[in-house]
Amino acid sequence: MRKLTRLLTKMYDAELSKAGIKTTQFTLLCHVLKYDSAPLSDIARIMGVDTSTLSRNLQPLISAGFIIQTTGSDARRRLVSLTSEGRSKQAEADLHWAVAQDKIKAILGLKNVTALSVLLDSCIDKLQQD
Repeated sequence: MRKLTRLLTKMYDAELSKAGIKTTQFTLLCHVLKYDSAPLSDIARIMGVDTSTLSRNLQPLISAGFIIQTTGSDARRRLVSLTSEGRSKQAEADLHWAVAQDKIKAILGLKNVTALSVLLDSCIDKLQQD
């Protein structure tokens, strides 16, 4: 599984590099877009990472001006949102993500990609129950 993950990440990273970001950064942009102004702790929980890892991974996107971090009503809660530049970057990267997905489907075949997706979703559900 790790080898498959590395190979797929390499393909996605190759396409996303055309937008100047990596797979991990694209995933963060998508989550922050979906959960706009959500607390950092909520996004970390949804993504299955700890808050300190998420904070560290957000730093390059904050520095690039794609994400802003604000304080919630409770000063200890940090909220994250995409800037207009971040929305543009996410939209640009989304096009490259689609190209990578099309390449993967062409190599593996739609039937295999669909079966793999169903299997992975089932495994994720089972592992998250523990």
